Amino acid sequence: MPETKSLMSGTCANTLLHVIRSAAGPLANFLFAIVIFATGFMAIGMPYMRPIVSEVMVNSAAEKAGIKVGDHVKLIDGRTIETFSEIQEAVFLRPGETFPVTIERNGQLMVLSATPDAKEVKDNFGGKLKLGVLGVRHEPAAD
Repeated sequence: MPETKSLMSGTCANTLLHVIRSAAGPLANFLFAIVIFATGFMAIGMPYMRPIVSEVMVNSAAEKAGIKVGDHVKLIDGRTIETFSEIQEAVFLRPGETFPVTIERNGQLMVLSATPDAKEVKDNFGGKLKLGVLGVRHEPAAD
C-alpha cells in the first residue's frame, strides 16, 4: 500500500513553516503601521478645513447670494456642513439649481439663497461636464 503524506510531515511541514515565518515579518510591520496611524489620529485628530469663507470671487454665485468673507457655512439645503470640502460636494453636482445656504455671521444665523454658476469642464474621456461653482475659497492659514 502506498504511503500518504500529511501536511505536517517532513518536507510539507518545513515548507509550511517557512511560508508562515516569511509572512510573519511583513504582517507585523503592517499591523504596527495601523497602530501608529490610529494612535496619531486619536491623539492629534484628522486634519480638515473649517467651512469658513476666506475669499469671495467677484461676480460669483456666492457674491450674488450675499456670502461675505468670514461667514461660517452651517447648512446647504438642509445638509449639515462641517468641513470646507463638504461645501464643494454639496454644490458641484447642482449647477443652476437654487437652494438655501445657512451661514453664521457675527454670531447670527442667516439663510441666504444661492444658485451655483455652471462651469464646463472636460472629463477624462473627452466629454463635457457642467459643475456647480459657488465662488468661495478657504485659506488653511485661517484655521
